[in-house]
Amino acid sequence: TYRTCGRPGCHCQQRGGAKHGPHLNVSYRGADGKTTGYYVPKGAEDATRHGVAAWQRLQTCLRELAALNTEQNLRRAREAESR
Repeated sequence: TYRTCGRPGCHCQQRGGAKHGPHLNVSYRGADGKTTGYYVPKGAEDATRHGVAAWQRLQTCLRELAALNTEQNLRRAREAESR
């Protein structure tokens, strides 16, 4: 993201002035269901990107597992009805 700072004389405060950035921010849904996030310092960007990629791979695996479980449960229900 690109942002403006709080310094009144900074170029980012001028109309059409270039903003500061790019900056990496991570957003996620917290335990209370609200979206929250945080700024990632430059030194942690690579590790954060790797962590986000690993999280996305895990989510894909969990979706696949949920689909398999659904298929299995439906199959078992059909078999129980046919008996």
